[in-house]
Amino acid sequence: MFSFAGDAYLNEMGITNKLFPTEVTLLCNTVREPNDVPGADGLEHIDQFTRFIRATETPARDSQQAGTPSAELGAELFVKIGCADCYVPTLTTAPAGTPINGGTFTISPALGGKTFHPYGDFLLHNVGTGDGIVMSVTEHYGRSFTPARWENFSTSDFQSTQNKMRTAPYGAFAYARG
Repeated sequence: MFSFAGDAYLNEMGITNKLFPTEVTLLCNTVREPNDVPGADGLEHIDQFTRFIRATETPARDSQQAGTPSAELGAELFVKIGCADCYVPTLTTAPAGTPINGGTFTISPALGGKTFHPYGDFLLHNVGTGDGIVMSVTEHYGRSFTPARWENFSTSDFQSTQNKMRTAPYGAFAYARG
């Protein structure tokens, strides 16, 4: 969650922080880095945002809608025609108290042991309808990534993202089941 908050602050809002201290661009940059600095309580915005995310309860599933005959038929067909071979109908988060990030954090009760129904594979697919925009290495990882040399990193593989779309969770079957 913490790295998600830091990444979102940089790439969605343009705010550098202790995890991502390097600006994506220097155009119109008139403030010192990092932009997100601790407040009087010693916490930065990404710390507070992370606490908010960790404490947010997952919404309950609409069991009435999920129990309708059409939703149950949709779930049955999803499995019967083989969609569940690739697209995950149900996931459960790690139990509360599970250590993550090498023991730096633990899964909170608000997020632990929660079952949800994404009906997705979370992969990039070339279905010919991508937006044509390549996810920029520099934009996503910051300028400091560019000089890095990774053994298995392939620029051509990365460039191929321009014609791909990520499978969105909560597809038609998820709506049908609630």
